[in-house]
Amino acid sequence: MVPVKQLGLSLLLFGTLALWPALAHADSADDLFKEASALYAEGKVQGAYEKYLLAWKERQSVDIAANLAQTEMKLGKKADAAGHLAYALRMLPTSFSPEKRDAMKAAFKDLSASVCKVTVSANPKGATVFVADREVGLAPLADPVFVEPGKVVVRGELAGHDGDSKTVDATAGAALDVDLTLRPKSGVPITPTPSPRPIGPAIAAFSVGGVGLILGAVFVGLHAERVGEAKDLASGKPCLGDPALSCKEAVALQEEANTFGNASTGLFVVGAVGASLGTGLLIWSLTGPKSPSTKTEGSVTAFPLLSPSQAGMGVFGTF
Repeated sequence: MVPVKQLGLSLLLFGTLALWPALAHADSADDLFKEASALYAEGKVQGAYEKYLLAWKERQSVDIAANLAQTEMKLGKKADAAGHLAYALRMLPTSFSPEKRDAMKAAFKDLSASVCKVTVSANPKGATVFVADREVGLAPLADPVFVEPGKVVVRGELAGHDGDSKTVDATAGAALDVDLTLRPKSGVPITPTPSPRPIGPAIAAFSVGGVGLILGAVFVGLHAERVGEAKDLASGKPCLGDPALSCKEAVALQEEANTFGNASTGLFVVGAVGASLGTGLLIWSLTGPKSPSTKTEGSVTAFPLLSPSQAGMGVFGTF
């Protein structure tokens, strides 16, 4: 039998979470939740349990987990109740009432004293874990599994691997750790999980392209500025063989203007190439995982090349 104190705490949770607007969803799970709550209010605990269980299969949420745990406690399903209450406690938002959180913790503590907590780890990840012939999820499991006292078989299964199982002696209030190791079947090739293609090269190319466009715009401005200064100097004294200082300065300014013009053209080319290369690399990284390989992950580095007479972009990397 479940202690009266425990049931009192659970009833408090029911009344609170059933009306918790932040967790309400207009879907089939919400309809099942409302039907279960109505049945529970009428004292039809078994019917409420069945509805809550269907709602839980539709959507895993705090409100469903807490109320499902409540009906399971009423029906003597202590291990199941502990599991659902553990989930509810783990997923409670920080804004939840401290008093109600403490009430849930107290109910969970009472339950934990009469069941056994089993923490299962399985290698490799993705193995299906069964506890007492009940599928509990894929490794790694987010929560421990609670079982009734007695002999319990824990096993794991994964395609292409030999299963692994262990029998543990579960006692009330105890906590057990079970490690499962599934080894590839002989003669069955195991395809490694492909690694996602890196997006870093695309980011690097876009970055260089952006820098090229920005600097190109800056050099266009410098070009225009030098051309204007040269015209201002030359307009007062035509430079037809006149060695006057203003003429020499005008010629020097015009040469600087030409340099900036060439540089801006090159930098705009850098920007265009960077944008094109970045687009291609982005498409490459998003179109699927690369083939499994033991090689070091490829990388690309691009950089602008500038001189008084030319501008361009250098690229080096590994693939």
